[in-house]
Amino acid sequence: MRALDRLPVRARGPVHRSLRALALLLLLAAVVDLLSNLVPRQASLRDLLDDVRAGRTSVVHVFYTAPDAVGVRWTTGFAGDKELTHRFETLPGGEGGEAAFEALVRKELAGKGGGGVPVAFDREDPLERLGGLSALVPVLYWRFISTAWLAWAVLVAGATVLVDIVVRARLRAPSAGHWLTACLVFGAGFPAYLWSEPAALWRPTADGRIGGGGVVGRTALWAAGVVALAVTMAATR
Repeated sequence: MRALDRLPVRARGPVHRSLRALALLLLLAAVVDLLSNLVPRQASLRDLLDDVRAGRTSVVHVFYTAPDAVGVRWTTGFAGDKELTHRFETLPGGEGGEAAFEALVRKELAGKGGGGVPVAFDREDPLERLGGLSALVPVLYWRFISTAWLAWAVLVAGATVLVDIVVRARLRAPSAGHWLTACLVFGAGFPAYLWSEPAALWRPTADGRIGGGGVVGRTALWAAGVVALAVTMAATR
């Protein structure tokens, strides 16, 4: 890393910028998948049955929401998170609403010749862990990226960025601490860093210094972009 820092900008520019752009696209894809999990598309029981029959999902989360209702969540892949609330006409007895809903789904599948369709149920809300102090630290939200390979790729990319911040000999920001705080507390510091260090991604020769306010401003802009995307997805689902 330090040896790379001593190279002229033009010598490391194209490859270095390409890797930064690739990491940035990876983070943006992860944000889309994460927001899909946080604001899933509203669906119906028929949508669930169709997805199971077509093999688009194999695990269904069923969890208690009320004495006469259960929440249901599943995913069909990247940014394909869906949810529904199923209400029973009468209070389910026996083992409760979760078991009653599972029996209903299996009955519907068998009735359509889909008795052999593989589907598994669990009784956990995928977002149950999102609460308490962890809800105030956006960087911890990576745990809710539904696509497993993407979650691990983001973890590797994030760790690489943190190492780069610490070992880089020359930063545009006043200190590594500014970027570490922006990344580890707010999360949006990761794309802001990739966009800004060691030179502006869109202007590779413009590598002038930026103050602490510049780090804050860049982090805030990326955070605002994520909020705007979340609002858009919530309104269109």
